[in-house]
Amino acid sequence: MGMLVTGVWHQEDPPMAGGDGSFVRPESGFRDRVTRDGSSGFKAEAGRYVLVAAPSCPWAHRTVLMRRFKGLEDAIEILQSDFPKGQGWAYSRGLDDLRPIDGIFHVHQVYSAARPDFTGRATEESFHKLFGALDQIELRLDHQRYLVGDRFTEADLRLFPTLVRFDAVYYNHFKCNLRRIADYHNLSNYLREIYQMPGIAETVDMPGIKLGYYGGMRNLNPGGIIPLGPELDFAAPHDRERFAGGA
Repeated sequence: MGMLVTGVWHQEDPPMAGGDGSFVRPESGFRDRVTRDGSSGFKAEAGRYVLVAAPSCPWAHRTVLMRRFKGLEDAIEILQSDFPKGQGWAYSRGLDDLRPIDGIFHVHQVYSAARPDFTGRATEESFHKLFGALDQIELRLDHQRYLVGDRFTEADLRLFPTLVRFDAVYYNHFKCNLRRIADYHNLSNYLREIYQMPGIAETVDMPGIKLGYYGGMRNLNPGGIIPLGPELDFAAPHDRERFAGGA
């Protein structure tokens, strides 16, 4: 799918240690913290930071959700990708004094696992591991409201971006087609409950999500055709109130 490594864009993912064809995510190089007193070198100040994100990315979506939950919209500006992924996330506007080049700003302008084996054993193992995990969560949600009990926690917030993209993107685009989230009674109701919490729905840009994946990953979708479906109604009623407690 392409990857930015030390400021250089690789159209194909560069080889990584392991050799079995499985995807190995490199260790993050960003481990700094924003602190109230600035002792970390990054002081907590309104207007000092910009959250750079893309609707298609579930990891970026987690940060957008946390920004919303913490009420930081007025303190932290957000720059959301509005073009299909090319050489990384792409934007129609720049950041500070970094301007678009030929009308497009790429996030790698800020910085200066092996390619997935789509037919091999590693993919088959990952496929079954994924649905094994979903099956386990389905069973857990049959006797408790949230992942770790009767309170909504960061664990739920981190799972939501994956679930909300699954049927529209992962099921077809990534061939994760054993079951849809809609086929799981508890998971689908749990997904709708979180989506309907105040402020959550407005962070979900489904057209932008589809644009980023189907329009930007031409190695998986050479024609760049963006599907109109499936029809998803995250605002439909859910049954999670049957459990005591709440968010």
